[in-house]
Amino acid sequence: MDGSTEKQCIEMETAIGGRMEMVKITGSKCYARFTGPQIRKIYQERSHAYEETQRISLVSSFLASVFLGDIAPIDYGDASGMNLFDIKEKKWSKPCLNSCAPDLEERLGEPVPTSSIIGNVSDFFVQRFGFPVECKVTAFTGDNLSALSGMVIEQDSLVMSLGTSDTLMMNLKVQPHLEEGHVLCHPTEIRQFMGLLCFRNGSLVRDYFNKTEVNSDWKKFNELLDSTPRGNFGNMALHFHSIEIIPNAQGVLRWTRSNSGETSETSKGVQKFLSPQTEIRALIEGQMLHKRAVAADMGFHFGSDTKIIATGGASVNKSILQVVSDVFNAPVFVQ
Repeated sequence: MDGSTEKQCIEMETAIGGRMEMVKITGSKCYARFTGPQIRKIYQERSHAYEETQRISLVSSFLASVFLGDIAPIDYGDASGMNLFDIKEKKWSKPCLNSCAPDLEERLGEPVPTSSIIGNVSDFFVQRFGFPVECKVTAFTGDNLSALSGMVIEQDSLVMSLGTSDTLMMNLKVQPHLEEGHVLCHPTEIRQFMGLLCFRNGSLVRDYFNKTEVNSDWKKFNELLDSTPRGNFGNMALHFHSIEIIPNAQGVLRWTRSNSGETSETSKGVQKFLSPQTEIRALIEGQMLHKRAVAADMGFHFGSDTKIIATGGASVNKSILQVVSDVFNAPVFVQ
């Protein structure tokens, strides 16, 4: 991911009154990979290219344009990931646009609800591929938004993607104001929001432990995980091998039940647990406890009707899914 626009992120947040103001308006702090800071960098460093640009599309709206045979509008959902869109008012934010580049609104065009029909398929697809003339084209949106709408999840359901990085997706009735994480316009419920939380230390850390503790034997890994009880006799761990996103931290901490209270001993933890099965359960339970805590901070309400919808590579691992069910106190379904 392009991280070359940190300077532009700082400039945009400063111009509108700070990071939390950006979060309040757009649902996210400024991220270097987001479209707004990227546009600002082009405006600053290649102003002639910006001046000659008539329209700016996202990948999703560009693909819709191919089917439409015309420039397709950007949808509310994907617009939410640009640091330019007011997710409450459902329109481009004037302060954010002004902080980015001049005359930007005319280049972006009018955004539309994600469920919009934006026209009929172009003659090219009718003549070349036999599409019906009356075939409609809807607004295209982003991958995570598509996943949430495609699963048709209920209000009490939490989607957990277990991949290289782990991701949580959820329905939100109220917009939270968290410095980390993303709040997007919901793809199907126009008055609601979608919460998106990314965790960098996902399967890569699980793979590392599988390699170092059991010589890359997932069957043995699962046997050791299953051999330990819930709670792991009070042994816990957080493994942020890469700089984590929420919180912005890196390192490893292990605790035993004897590490309690705010003491220097607790802050240091222990260097290593005594057995590989303790290490493995501490890893998996720590990952899931971390996710549950951050999801609650975002505004997801856990209750008797909560369901976890698991997807991604690690969702085939029943031993890991059992820990998910235990920590979230909810049934787990695999998508």
